[in-house]
Amino acid sequence: MKAWRVNRVLIALLILSLPLAEFLVFRVLLHSVLGVRIGWGPLMVDADLAVPLVPAFLIYFYTLSEKQLPSVSVQRKILSLNLALFVIFLVANLFYNRLLVHLGIRFQAVWWGIALGLLGSASFVWVAPKFYLTHSNRLMVVSCAVMALSIILAKHLFESTWTSIAHAIATYSCPKIQMILSEPVLCRVMVRPSGEHVLRMTGQSVRAFIGHGCGGLDGLVFFLNLSIVLWIHYRETLCPIRWVAASSLGLGLIFFLINPLRIGFLYIVAVEMDRHFPSGYAQTIFQWVFHAHAGWLFYLLFGAAFYLKGLPLLAKDSQKQMSGSRFFQFLLTEELRD
Repeated sequence: MKAWRVNRVLIALLILSLPLAEFLVFRVLLHSVLGVRIGWGPLMVDADLAVPLVPAFLIYFYTLSEKQLPSVSVQRKILSLNLALFVIFLVANLFYNRLLVHLGIRFQAVWWGIALGLLGSASFVWVAPKFYLTHSNRLMVVSCAVMALSIILAKHLFESTWTSIAHAIATYSCPKIQMILSEPVLCRVMVRPSGEHVLRMTGQSVRAFIGHGCGGLDGLVFFLNLSIVLWIHYRETLCPIRWVAASSLGLGLIFFLINPLRIGFLYIVAVEMDRHFPSGYAQTIFQWVFHAHAGWLFYLLFGAAFYLKGLPLLAKDSQKQMSGSRFFQFLLTEELRD
């Protein structure tokens, strides 16, 4: 029913609002105010995490609340803990550089502990931890967490194989990109003075460089874990062989179809912005709006469409086929319950 769908989405957004707000506040504080750089490489892209965090949590919450909505009330002790961690984390960041010099890796360990405790406690302010910890699908949080961190994980997981992947993208993706753009685009892998291998795309008006952090490999991590979530949620319904075949097909489509479309779309946007806006302004908007987040729009739409249509075909028997597509219907339809 429509009211049920609205209530689930509203509760999910309410739960997510505090950790997301604290994440963004400290992101701005650390980078724009204090000048602290904490990350996994010289190019800090942690603001990107705010985008995958939302769908990952919505998927996780939907699977846990399919049969019964959790009771919503302020958990006062957890809220007090969250506020205390907020103050401690704020003080720790005000003196971050000084404490890092004196304590070194010990302070880094404490910093990450406080950060995770802050965001974790914020997630339990509206709904008691019991709802998450006693659910039969509670281990699904691992795959959903991997979805939320797919940008970081993809950067590390594929770092050693990026050179081969870049050549594959140049071989299989660039012809499709040329078809999309209707103009010649020269793609080749080159080595920068830093030793990093990048894919250089040279067109008539724009030249782009694609490194392993923005090669679209996070889409593979996202789709694989989406498939795992679906298996956990519908493990009694799905046929294992069909599920493996569908997951493999989806991963192939992500790499050979969706990623070229993403790269081609970004290339077109870059060309048009370069034509109509000052270069500095165009580069800033492109980096923070399109480059950082457009890929996730492609991944989410593809994942929803792929399994919304394909999941019923993966069932063991026809009697259970109709239950599968309801996984995404809370976003697309009004009929959620029998």
